[in-house]
Amino acid sequence: MTPLGSGDDIYLQALEVSTAILGEARPEFLVVSAGFDSYRGDNDFTIVNVGSKFFYEAGKRLSTVYSRGLVVVLEGGYGDGLRRGLPAFIAGLTGRDDPVGDPETGSPASSWNFYSRALERLKRALKSHGSPYWALIPDKGSLTR
Repeated sequence: MTPLGSGDDIYLQALEVSTAILGEARPEFLVVSAGFDSYRGDNDFTIVNVGSKFFYEAGKRLSTVYSRGLVVVLEGGYGDGLRRGLPAFIAGLTGRDDPVGDPETGSPASSWNFYSRALERLKRALKSHGSPYWALIPDKGSLTR
């Protein structure tokens, strides 16, 4: 679950953690379920504040890390997510400039607190199961805001 009010900053941090783990795991194929309903104002149920910055960076990062064996499946998005988030993602994926160019959105302290606690739980779970990837999870004090 994404913390209420999360912006590009938290999503970008989560993207960094995810791609670090995937970079170490080196899967042959990666299937991405790409939902754009988290784009701010996409629909009446959107509870986060993500803009084109995250979607562009996600596409860019995925194309860099997985130039082969990457499958992207459109999941959701009903309004602005499809009109603005999807083109930003595709631009990042194909190495073009972000056509939307939203400024990066920030998250309230309560969202960062929720996110950092979730990362700590993930780190403990990975460590307790003997996964080497726990070391890739940032410590609470090193999270960037």
